[in-house]
Amino acid sequence: MSKARHVWPTDLVALVSWEGQVYGNEAWPWERFGKEDEGPHPLESAIEQWFSLATGGSRDTLVHVQGQTLRGLVSTRRRSSKSVREINCLIAVDPDVCLGLLDRLCESGGRAGVERLFLRLAADSPLLAMMQRAGFVSYGREQLWWRRPARQSSGGSSLSVRQPTPEDNFNLFRLYSAAIPSVVRQAEGPTMKEWLAVQERKGWSKDLVVERDGSLVGWMRFTRGNGATKLGIVLHPDEGEKIDDYISSALTNVSNRQAVFCLVPNYAPELGSTLSRYGFQAGGEYVSLLRRLARPVAIVERVPNGAQEGYTLPTLLTKP
Repeated sequence: MSKARHVWPTDLVALVSWEGQVYGNEAWPWERFGKEDEGPHPLESAIEQWFSLATGGSRDTLVHVQGQTLRGLVSTRRRSSKSVREINCLIAVDPDVCLGLLDRLCESGGRAGVERLFLRLAADSPLLAMMQRAGFVSYGREQLWWRRPARQSSGGSSLSVRQPTPEDNFNLFRLYSAAIPSVVRQAEGPTMKEWLAVQERKGWSKDLVVERDGSLVGWMRFTRGNGATKLGIVLHPDEGEKIDDYISSALTNVSNRQAVFCLVPNYAPELGSTLSRYGFQAGGEYVSLLRRLARPVAIVERVPNGAQEGYTLPTLLTKP
């Protein structure tokens, strides 16, 4: 007997393997980057994975278990707004089962007000075609660049930086709009409200901005986790020649005892080539996907002339 349901504590054993083969998490949310190159034993991975799901709230996790074997698992977490979620765990032993779990999560998410569901997969993930069949659209590609803890300081920088304030949100959105291609903006933040909703809810993070003539032209974000620092850099197109200054300045804000990871989008190849001069190595490539969910939209409709008493108006439509 098998069916889709929420996670139970007894599912721990089912996370280990199917017919001797271990099925890992195919999703790559931001918090997964920065772990050691040598991953834990598969059983340790299963235990760690189960505890993160069980303690994170099982309402957003669905599993399909047959006997004592996991056939599929899908889990999501929210971004800055409850209207935006990201898949943070995706295990698909049986693709058809996984598609069913995705549909069920999307249906319940749509009823709860979720409008967009994001997912990052490795570019060579066997699940990429399946996720496109499930309604996900690819909108971006990134390459991971990483550097081990440095033995000495990366040197100083003459770049003038400051920490942003809440009043800078509009100028940060203007910078984002100028620096990011339209196909990515349409997925992540065509409006300021949508852009704010899609931001990551990070634990420890630090932001630095560069201002020229009253406008923000550069933005660096540092996020700590898993014993490493994740670095994000957004530059105005006019700042391209100063990219060395930005990287040098960013590295002065990173502990020499921590590794540094940076996801470089394919539309900014000069960032990757510059990172290589600072001791970074190229890692895997990743694809960003989006599925838009149906959401209720209130409408106003006239009562037809001559309508009899008891006539009921339709009050909701679903809008993709």
